[in-house]
Amino acid sequence: TEVVSHRMLERWKPRADEGKRSKVDSASRMETRSEWGPNGERRQALVPPERFGAIDVGLFRSNYPTEANFRFLGSLGLRTAVNLTQERLLRSALAFFAQQGIQLVQLGETSSSEISSGMASDDLLKQALEIALDASAYPLLLMSSSGNHGVGLVVGCLRRLQGWSISSALDEYRSFAAPSSRYTTEQAIELFDLQLVELPAEPPSWYTDLAAVNEEESAWCEEECRKLRAAGQPIPAYIKHLYGGFGLLVTDERAEERVVNESDDD
Repeated sequence: TEVVSHRMLERWKPRADEGKRSKVDSASRMETRSEWGPNGERRQALVPPERFGAIDVGLFRSNYPTEANFRFLGSLGLRTAVNLTQERLLRSALAFFAQQGIQLVQLGETSSSEISSGMASDDLLKQALEIALDASAYPLLLMSSSGNHGVGLVVGCLRRLQGWSISSALDEYRSFAAPSSRYTTEQAIELFDLQLVELPAEPPSWYTDLAAVNEEESAWCEEECRKLRAAGQPIPAYIKHLYGGFGLLVTDERAEERVVNESDDD
C-alpha cells in the first residue's frame, strides 16, 4: 500500500505542477494579448490625463496633457481644445494639437483674471460657457493647468445652466478638486449671473433636450400652484423644492463680503 501510495503521489505531482504552470502560462498569455496585437504589433496603452472626465456627449475636461496622454486624446477625435488658464502648454502638447488639426483656443491668455485660482471675471466665464455650449466645435476639451479649479469653475456654472441644484454642482466640483477644493471657487460657481450667457446658434442636443424638460416641469409647477392657490390649499413641499427652482445659498448682500473676510482658521 505504501508503494502504491508513493507511486500515486509521484503520478500526481507533475499534474499539480502542470496546473500551476498552466495558470502562469494563461496569465502570461493575457499579458501578451494586452501588450501585443493580433498581427504581432506592439500596442500602446491609452492613458487619459489625470483629471480627465466626460462632462457630456462630445464635451470633455482635463488638466494639461503630457506625451503619455496624446494617444488617448487622439482617439477622441477632438475638434477644439480650450485653455482656460494663463499658463502655457508644453511644447509637445502644442505640437500635438497642431499635428491633429485641433483648434486651440487660448482663452486664459486674453483674460486679465487668473482662473486657475478658482476665481474669474464674468466676461471670461461667459466666453468659456458660450464656447462649451457650441456644438459646432465638438468634440471639445476644456483644460486648465491642474484640471481642478479653473475647469471646475466653468463646469459648475454649466451645471447650473443645465438646472442642476447648487449642491449637486458643488459636489461634482469637490469630487475632482479633492482634497484641495476651495470655498472661493464654490462661491464663484454659486454667484455667477447665468443671464449673461447667450446660447450659441447650434447648442448640443443634450442641453436643449434637458432645457425642454425643465420648461415643461416649470410650466406644470406653475399650473399646479395656481390651482392650489385658487382652492386656498397650501403648496406641498415637494413642489416647492423639486420644481420650484434653486436659489442661492447666500441670502443677503453682505454675505459674500463676510465670507471673503473670514479667517482661514475659522
